[in-house]
Amino acid sequence: MKSFEASSDHLRAGIFIPNKNWIAVAGDDRHIRIFNYNTLAKLEEKDAHSDFIRTLAAHPSDNILLSGSDDYSIRMWSYDEKAKLTLKKEFIEHTNFVMMVRFNPKEPTYFASASTDTTVKIWNIAKTNSNITLKGHISGVNGLAFCHGEEPFLATASDDKTVKIWDT
Repeated sequence: MKSFEASSDHLRAGIFIPNKNWIAVAGDDRHIRIFNYNTLAKLEEKDAHSDFIRTLAAHPSDNILLSGSDDYSIRMWSYDEKAKLTLKKEFIEHTNFVMMVRFNPKEPTYFASASTDTTVKIWNIAKTNSNITLKGHISGVNGLAFCHGEEPFLATASDDKTVKIWDT
């Protein structure tokens, strides 16, 4: 339908913002950009991390955006009606790149993060320390997904060539 250049550097993440006509993108230039996908107008550009941004996640109902980076951090941003991003919190426990963050669709005050430090962490957005650290992969964890069915499951995918399914 549409195509536009959003960055002069590699993009690694892109998400739609719920209940808005917006898309957020991020990548190797360490910036988060928010665009109106109807008009293609850039609404916000924020220098967000000190290294590549690998992942973005949008809260399903609150004006919250998460970003994960090669600087080992996860940052929580709030945004207003004009898409202005404000840093609210930083989550720093991973000891290597943060490859993915995802909100739990059943309990969106919780989110999970996957890292090349071989761990997966479960977080509550109200706290800066993780609730749980899941260990079991022997290489970096690149992806994760919450089950959208009745089961409280989390699947993780790793460089160790395995998928693990966890009961959260």
